[in-house]
Amino acid sequence: MVVTPGLTVFDTSALVAAHTQAHPRFEWADQQVQAAARPALCSHSLAEFYAVMTAHPQLRYAPTQVEAITQRLSTTWTVLTLDTADYLAAIARCRQLGLGGGAIYDTLIAQAAAQAGAIALVTLNAKHFVRLGADIAAIVIQPPAP
Repeated sequence: MVVTPGLTVFDTSALVAAHTQAHPRFEWADQQVQAAARPALCSHSLAEFYAVMTAHPQLRYAPTQVEAITQRLSTTWTVLTLDTADYLAAIARCRQLGLGGGAIYDTLIAQAAAQAGAIALVTLNAKHFVRLGADIAAIVIQPPAP
């Protein structure tokens, strides 16, 4: 993966908030998107975004509408892909930290951000990322406490 200066990575929670005007954190997430010089997302976040937007009981966007958004994101944002070594590094990080289950998905996003040299990782779930190590905690951006 090529290091891209000024990259701001958005996790799925921030993507959903930024694309849902009724979301309580929409304004904050939208401001983060507007402020990002180079917005980016991990490739698997495209699938997570689709899953949440089409199945969440309070959202339930039409699949065609969400597909259009993911198509736009994939052409206007930097999409970070991971190779086998990245997946194995993320798994090793989870093992070293004693994390199992769904923690791997956030770790993959963190791995993509770290590999790309991201300056920020925008999330509504900061606790999921700051536990992954000082290197990740240093780039996490979260909304202010309510």
